[in-house]
Amino acid sequence: MDSMSSRYALAMFDIAVEKDKLPFVLECAKTFRKLVLSNKELISYFSSRFVTQDEHEKFIDETFVGFD
Repeated sequence: MDSMSSRYALAMFDIAVEKDKLPFVLECAKTFRKLVLSNKELISYFSSRFVTQDEHEKFIDETFVGFD
C-alpha cells in the first residue's frame, strides 16, 4: 500500500474506533472491495490517471449513499 493509501486507511480506522463504528466500517469496506473486484469497469475507473481524485470522491459519495 502506498503512503497516501496508508494514511487514509489509518485515518479511517482511527475515526471508526473513536466513533465506536469499527464493525460497521469494516463491513462497508468489505462490501466495497467485493463490488470493485467483481466489476472490471470500476477497476479501470479507479485506476485511471485521467479521472481526478475529486471525481472519484464524487462518484463514491453519489453511488454509496448508505455507506458511512
